[in-house]
Amino acid sequence: MPFYYYFFLMILVLLIIYLVRIGKFSTKSTPLELFNEALREENSGDFKAAFINYELALSEAGKNKFHGNLKNRIHEKLKVLHTIIEYEKSMQLAKRTV
Repeated sequence: MPFYYYFFLMILVLLIIYLVRIGKFSTKSTPLELFNEALREENSGDFKAAFINYELALSEAGKNKFHGNLKNRIHEKLKVLHTIIEYEKSMQLAKRTV
């Protein structure tokens, strides 16, 4: 068998491995499920639970490189939630001192 047959066979095998990997990560949407759950908790007013779920979604999204946009959105949400939680703590302290 000529060399170029082996070359095409190698490319075919690598392509199959790549497609299986993409299929595995696209069907396993754990970061998206955690993000949606955190978003529901944030909308219901449970900011601490939403913060925890956003952190879990960020750690799950960090395991693969296909969720770059999701990582950016989660970082923004975490910043906002951190500010809201700190504001609520300061308001509770202000109510106690009055």
